[in-house]
Amino acid sequence: MQRPQDLPPSNHYASTDQALLTKEYLWLWSQLFANGPKYPEAKRAADVAVQNKARYQTVSEQTDVPWFVIAAIHYREASQSWRGCLHNGDPWNKTTIHVPAGLGPWNSWEDAAVDAMRYEHYANLHDWGCGDVFRRLELYNGPGYRIGKVKDFICHKQGNRTGTFDGTYYGSMQDTTPRNASPYIYNGTPFYQKGVSIEDHSFYPDAVDDNVGVMFFLKVLEAESKEILFPQ
Repeated sequence: MQRPQDLPPSNHYASTDQALLTKEYLWLWSQLFANGPKYPEAKRAADVAVQNKARYQTVSEQTDVPWFVIAAIHYREASQSWRGCLHNGDPWNKTTIHVPAGLGPWNSWEDAAVDAMRYEHYANLHDWGCGDVFRRLELYNGPGYRIGKVKDFICHKQGNRTGTFDGTYYGSMQDTTPRNASPYIYNGTPFYQKGVSIEDHSFYPDAVDDNVGVMFFLKVLEAESKEILFPQ
């Protein structure tokens, strides 16, 4: 795929414009290969997803959200724990305390997953092309990496984790490297290096996300599942 002539020079944009982001996602997806330093983690997660495809399909059948989208959210929000809800990774059998707080509890992981898709208004949508998927997944995490305002972030040292610290960071979640690159989407790809919000209302410009982003996860999942996720 050739780079679209009307695509700006930067790979990432301080915008939530649907048409612009769709061009970005389509171009970068076409340039991505299932290899690199974070491939082992992506393959491990993809293998878990394939092994549990039937559980994701149960939720998909009730919501019309593709199973691989549900698998990607499960990986990012709950690190594939069946105890964590898709809303934010909090236990599904308790009321959520992180954003969005005050939801649940539910009777099962599947019930919580269905509720998460309805809560985000994803249920019963039928346009799940490449651009639609990554736009929705980025907004699922929040638009801060695109259009976040400059403010004080309260930060806390995370053990020996590189790039974390006790103190205040004055800046914006847009201050990733490269700028406006959401790790939720791009970690593990050549299109992201560092900068991440680890807990609510924090930002560490020199820290790196632990999990791979959903774009790399889905690229590896496509290979492992032997399923074309975005047919032309």
